[in-house]
Amino acid sequence: MLLVRKPGLKFMWRGDHADWDFATGAFTQDGALHELDLSAIVPGKAKLVQVRLNVVGSSSGKLCALTSADNTTVYHLSGVTCCVASVVNRGTVTVPISKTGIVKSYADTSGFSGIYANVLGWWY
Repeated sequence: MLLVRKPGLKFMWRGDHADWDFATGAFTQDGALHELDLSAIVPGKAKLVQVRLNVVGSSSGKLCALTSADNTTVYHLSGVTCCVASVVNRGTVTVPISKTGIVKSYADTSGFSGIYANVLGWWY
């Protein structure tokens, strides 16, 4: 039997974190898309990025999400919805990243007491 390796993307795990890569102030809470620059963390050869989101909403139903840099609408978001107010809601999202290290972030209009994000790794 001949074993043939199929080409594809490889995942680079970033390892343990000492602190959050992004905290609440990095996310504009206005219900619109905003650029989030990951270029200091993720190399330019990356195609997809995996990000861990921890969010605390002041009310339930609030959404914090990420999407690709070229997205212009809120219909292709990957994120975390606050199911319970004042409780940490966690999720991991995978989104395309631009060659310049940009993704877009989205946070519902004011309603988060905490938004924290860590880049876990990327595919290249």
